[in-house]
Amino acid sequence: GAAAAAGLGGLEFYYGIPGTIGGALTMNAGANGGETKDVLVEARAVTREGETLILSNAAMNFSYRKSDVGRPVVFTSAVFEGVP
Repeated sequence: GAAAAAGLGGLEFYYGIPGTIGGALTMNAGANGGETKDVLVEARAVTREGETLILSNAAMNFSYRKSDVGRPVVFTSAVFEGVP
């Protein structure tokens, strides 16, 4: 994918996991020893009321195969940290 083409590693665990980034953030998607919580820097989301949120990794309240941002949101983007 795009990360490999840019020479970045650490995101390989996503290979073969179907779905969207929003789904990966919501369920802390992972496989082969890696999870979304291990690579997320921050996510951006919009609440039902239209408020834009910038959520740090800690604010995502990740646990095994779930996250909890405290209210329903739609994720609009995410920043991940790979390794060269």
